[in-house]
Amino acid sequence: MKKKIFLVFIISLCLCVMTGCGCKKKDNPKNKKTKEDNTAYEMNTHKGIIEDKELNGLKFTKASLKTSDYYSTLVTKVENTTNKDIYVRVFNIYFKDKDGNRIVKIIGYVGGVVPANDSRNITTNVTTDLKNAYDVEYEIVE
Repeated sequence: MKKKIFLVFIISLCLCVMTGCGCKKKDNPKNKKTKEDNTAYEMNTHKGIIEDKELNGLKFTKASLKTSDYYSTLVTKVENTTNKDIYVRVFNIYFKDKDGNRIVKIIGYVGGVVPANDSRNITTNVTTDLKNAYDVEYEIVE
């Protein structure tokens, strides 16, 4: 009987050692939270930001601007409303405050041809808080 209890004890001890029971977990970088993980996001819904804009046959629609204290993300649908393909590599995006002053200029990357009557979704990030942006202006870089 003592041999059976001793054998069960040894097997339990081996299982605990092999599975790591009782060990302190090591810090996994994937599990560490960053400052951005705890950041509250706000959607900037000022009319000048979300309204549709047109420029040289391209229509900028469905704009959404997600902001925080650390950075902002603009997602815009770029639609070619013409019957010709339009080549657009990059375009400048200007954000303005309520007085019309530029807050920041960022570059939007399309990366080539926007086919006739087709569209692309463009995502642009900036390390600036754009909660106080009231308007956005697009400029195609030739």
